[in-house]
Amino acid sequence: MPTRRKIAMELYPDRSVRNAVRQLHADILRCKELHQKLLARNPDFDGMRNLTYREQRLIWEYLGEP
Repeated sequence: MPTRRKIAMELYPDRSVRNAVRQLHADILRCKELHQKLLARNPDFDGMRNLTYREQRLIWEYLGEP
Protein backbone atom coordinates (compact mmCIF):
# COMPACT_ATOMS: atom_id res chain seq x y z
CA MET A 1 0.00 0.00 0.00
CA PRO A 2 1.48 3.36 -0.95
CA THR A 3 2.19 5.97 1.70
CA ARG A 4 2.19 9.74 1.46
CA ARG A 5 5.91 9.67 2.14
CA LYS A 6 6.61 7.28 -0.74
CA ILE A 7 4.47 9.25 -3.22
CA ALA A 8 6.00 12.54 -2.07
CA MET A 9 9.54 11.24 -2.53
CA GLU A 10 8.68 9.95 -6.01
CA LEU A 11 7.26 13.35 -7.02
CA TYR A 12 9.95 15.46 -5.28
CA PRO A 13 13.15 13.37 -5.11
CA ASP A 14 15.40 16.41 -4.65
CA ARG A 15 13.77 17.42 -1.34
CA SER A 16 14.02 16.09 2.18
CA VAL A 17 11.27 13.68 3.21
CA ARG A 18 9.59 16.25 5.42
CA ASN A 19 9.62 18.97 2.78
CA ALA A 20 8.44 16.57 0.07
CA VAL A 21 5.42 15.54 2.16
CA ARG A 22 4.64 19.18 2.91
CA GLN A 23 4.86 20.06 -0.78
CA LEU A 24 2.60 17.15 -1.73
CA HIS A 25 0.03 18.24 0.84
CA ALA A 26 0.18 21.86 -0.36
CA ASP A 27 -0.21 20.78 -4.00
CA ILE A 28 -3.22 18.61 -3.13
CA LEU A 29 -4.88 21.48 -1.26
CA ARG A 30 -4.10 23.89 -4.10
CA CYS A 31 -5.80 21.61 -6.62
CA LYS A 32 -9.39 21.95 -5.37
CA GLU A 33 -10.86 19.34 -7.73
CA LEU A 34 -8.30 16.72 -6.68
CA HIS A 35 -8.83 17.47 -2.99
CA GLN A 36 -12.61 17.18 -3.35
CA LYS A 37 -12.32 13.83 -5.15
CA LEU A 38 -9.95 12.48 -2.50
CA LEU A 39 -12.29 13.61 0.29
CA ALA A 40 -15.28 12.09 -1.51
CA ARG A 41 -13.48 8.74 -1.61
CA ASN A 42 -12.31 8.98 2.00
CA PRO A 43 -13.59 11.73 4.33
CA ASP A 44 -10.56 11.17 6.61
CA PHE A 45 -8.09 11.59 3.75
CA ASP A 46 -6.29 14.57 5.29
CA GLY A 47 -5.24 12.52 8.31
CA MET A 48 -4.31 9.29 6.55
CA ARG A 49 -0.73 8.08 6.08
CA ASN A 50 -1.49 5.11 3.88
CA LEU A 51 -3.27 5.68 0.60
CA THR A 52 -5.15 3.34 -1.68
CA TYR A 53 -3.92 2.68 -5.19
CA ARG A 54 -6.94 4.59 -6.52
CA GLU A 55 -5.97 7.64 -4.47
CA GLN A 56 -2.41 7.32 -5.75
CA ARG A 57 -3.67 7.20 -9.34
CA LEU A 58 -5.81 10.30 -8.75
CA ILE A 59 -2.81 12.18 -7.37
CA TRP A 60 -0.70 11.17 -10.36
CA GLU A 61 -3.50 12.08 -12.75
CA TYR A 62 -3.70 15.63 -11.39
CA LEU A 63 -0.10 16.29 -10.35
CA GLY A 64 1.70 14.16 -12.94
CA GLU A 65 3.38 10.79 -12.70
CA PRO A 66 6.93 10.70 -11.38
